[in-house]
Amino acid sequence: MNIFALCGFIIVAALISLTLRDYKKEYAVLIGLAVCIFAVLTALPDILKLFRFISDTANSVSGMGGKLEPLLKALGIAFVTEIASNLCIDTGERSMAGKIELLGKVSILIVSLPLAQQVLDVIKGLL
Repeated sequence: MNIFALCGFIIVAALISLTLRDYKKEYAVLIGLAVCIFAVLTALPDILKLFRFISDTANSVSGMGGKLEPLLKALGIAFVTEIASNLCIDTGERSMAGKIELLGKVSILIVSLPLAQQVLDVIKGLL
């Protein structure tokens, strides 16, 4: 992924969207949505490489593989939540964006419960 080319593409699309917003607001929203989807799909192979590297590194360290899984899930939830929230804000739906962020936070807490339980078990063992 060439980040400079992708950023240039997004800036040009933002300028086109800004120009269209005065004439056809629905087209501006569609352009924003299409650009976001394109950007995520373009970055997806690199994101997957990063997750694979973290997972392989965690698995190579004895006993870390299962403990890092909640972190990776939380990171994925945070990325998806951020993108969805920003899309809602771009379309003028701030209240929906707030609900998405709340659901993302709750999801991250639920995913991290097993890790919190492991930490509590270690603390109990030390006492």
